[in-house]
Amino acid sequence: MLTTDIITMTDQELQVFADNYNHSDFDKIRYDWNGKYGQEFQDNNYAFRMKLCQFLIPKIDKVNIELVRDLYAETTKTSEATFSIYTDIYIYAQELLRRDWKKYLMDYMQGGTYGMDSYLGIGRIEIGKEVALIEQSGWTKFPPRLPEQPIFYPVMNEEYAIQIARDWNVAISGAGFVTKFSVKTEYLKKFDKQNVGGQIHNELWVPAEKLEEFNSNIVGKIEIIKSFYPTDK
Repeated sequence: MLTTDIITMTDQELQVFADNYNHSDFDKIRYDWNGKYGQEFQDNNYAFRMKLCQFLIPKIDKVNIELVRDLYAETTKTSEATFSIYTDIYIYAQELLRRDWKKYLMDYMQGGTYGMDSYLGIGRIEIGKEVALIEQSGWTKFPPRLPEQPIFYPVMNEEYAIQIARDWNVAISGAGFVTKFSVKTEYLKKFDKQNVGGQIHNELWVPAEKLEEFNSNIVGKIEIIKSFYPTDK
């Protein structure tokens, strides 16, 4: 059972725990479910884990990344028994991807497999889902457009791509990624360059039904060269 001493730790004691967290501390935050549901549900570490999660949010960008990962993983697991999810879990998902999206992408995706609530909770980072689909393709293709996305808009320079990712996608979806990839020159001649604003705002308009054809003309791998999150200044 969780002791009263742990539940009532002061903010200073919580900070010391976070600052000195290592593998030997894992048992204090792990998902310790008794296998029962409803009023019989019990997770001996739930109260402490939730208190720690909430305490760390204002300083999440300075928290030991292993603690961020473990809190994220153990908290999302509760969804399978409680049919609910910690409201701010997406902040932990976001921080994992911001620190090292390549290393923690699979951890992020795993967190959404414990039930619809965990899936929706972490899904507040919508762009993370598209990156995950690109990764699943072996970094060779962009996923099909949604019904409300009839056009795929690859932009023609990094400055414009950064502007979209940093200034627009972060505000809308909680994260923004800049991809870089090469396409066969002859194939690109099928599309007119479109200018939609200033000098840098050049892009191609690829109909959604042509995206698979476009993907087949990508040369090499799609790379993520920059990522942006709300905590970035």
